[in-house]
Amino acid sequence: MKHVRITSLVADFFRVDAVIRTEKSPATRHDIWKCEFERPHRDVFRVYYQWADRRATARVFANYAERYSRERLQRFDRYARTHLDTVAAKVSRVIPFSGKLPVVLFVGAKQSNGFVIRYKKQYTTFLNLESYPDIATLRIFMAHELAHAVHLRMGQGYYWRSDRMSWYNTMMLEGVATYITQRALGVNSADALWGHYLTVTQKKRFMRWCESHEQWLKRGLLREIGATARVESAFFGRRKPKGCPYIRTGYWLGLKFVESLLRETSLREVLLLRGVALRGQIRKFLK
Repeated sequence: MKHVRITSLVADFFRVDAVIRTEKSPATRHDIWKCEFERPHRDVFRVYYQWADRRATARVFANYAERYSRERLQRFDRYARTHLDTVAAKVSRVIPFSGKLPVVLFVGAKQSNGFVIRYKKQYTTFLNLESYPDIATLRIFMAHELAHAVHLRMGQGYYWRSDRMSWYNTMMLEGVATYITQRALGVNSADALWGHYLTVTQKKRFMRWCESHEQWLKRGLLREIGATARVESAFFGRRKPKGCPYIRTGYWLGLKFVESLLRETSLREVLLLRGVALRGQIRKFLK
């Protein structure tokens, strides 16, 4: 049984890429990208730029050949198209789902490592292949984003509010996706959180730091939740919380939160937790 329905824009990217490589001017390269790749796929890039900064896209064309390896992108595209269904089947053994999950494979501007958004009336997984350092990391984020898609289908409508995410829903979604990635792929929590974006030594340091600063992180996130109703970049984005040497600490807290819930209830009950009950459980966990 097929678990995914894949759309790949990678072949279209390669046709444009061949032209871009003939130009020396970064500005000209960017113009070709916009006219020949973004514009024909405007629906996909409209979604992408809800996550990425359009103004920053121009930077990737200064050292274009170094940033976009044709061989690596071809390898990643082949791997994703060949193995997405297998990874989805592994996810389905942890959280069963019916039907096919739509997935879009594309090439972006190195500003995301995948996301799920409501697209053409379905929660759709987007994987921008230029952003992964290796196949192992791609596999981990395939599972992570597919887990998001299944989770969102179970709780229709509770995630998106004007394309911004509430702290509570984000903490739950990222914790659940990290936990399911661990279970589905049989990897440890550090690998589920980071893939190979960090070395083994760096991941050990990250985990030790988070464990020794757990209460500090909880207090910091609780302050952020009290200051704004919507997620900013600290804890879950590219900005480190003040006084913290690491990004992605919110993902670690989310995993800890989900693990704490699973000591008292089933995974299905965790997946369906939302609204006032979710907010109450998160505040209890952070205090």
